[in-house]
Amino acid sequence: MIHKLKAGRAQDFIDVLSVLQRQTDSLDHAYITDWAKKLGIREEWRHVWTQADASRP
Repeated sequence: MIHKLKAGRAQDFIDVLSVLQRQTDSLDHAYITDWAKKLGIREEWRHVWTQADASRP
């Protein structure tokens, strides 16, 4: 997911959102957030995380 966010293509964001919607409870949010900070994609990560959270029932 980190690599897809770093690439920044529209389809990559859709893919990451899809994974988040199906696998949120299985992901290590803190680990991904840490890497997003290190790679300068923290805002992109926050955006898809917020989108995934908003789409949950």
